[in-house]
Amino acid sequence: MPKYKKNLEMIIKKPEVDEMISRADNFEHKFLLAMLYLTGARPSELLDLRREDFEVYYDYVNVLLRTKKRGLPRTLQLWNDAPYVTDIILPYIEYLDRDMMEGVFTFKTPTWVRIIVYRLSNNKYCPYSFRHSRLTKMAKAGAGPFELMVWKGAKRFDSIRPYIMHSPPPREKAKLYLE
Repeated sequence: MPKYKKNLEMIIKKPEVDEMISRADNFEHKFLLAMLYLTGARPSELLDLRREDFEVYYDYVNVLLRTKKRGLPRTLQLWNDAPYVTDIILPYIEYLDRDMMEGVFTFKTPTWVRIIVYRLSNNKYCPYSFRHSRLTKMAKAGAGPFELMVWKGAKRFDSIRPYIMHSPPPREKAKLYLE
């Protein structure tokens, strides 16, 4: 497997994820890719998910992500109009047994997550590529430092500093800089 190198300029685009999902041989792998793409969660955070960590509402899904690192647990909202929510994530959640005490995946180690992602991306991406891609996209779309910290589950500002460099200044402030 290739060694992961952080590249904040690399952004995984939806057509690439569509292609990976089309190559997936089961619905569980499609769910994994959709969750990686939308949440940017660590493999260990995804493997800790249980059915009870998903709250389904009319137009969005709350996902509780716990962390094994020193970060903070967080609840992320995935709106139904986001890619893969209505066609992959919601059906998979409904498929899960509500009383299921084990995780939502049959594989139990982050190594399997890496293997699946490498295989489906033809050795181009690893799970952390999705994480950095999601945070970079959010920063480029104008997410503020605190939004990035919450999404990442970061306790310290230092961990999101590389993404801040991609954030455009708010338009109102930028206008003041030019006057």
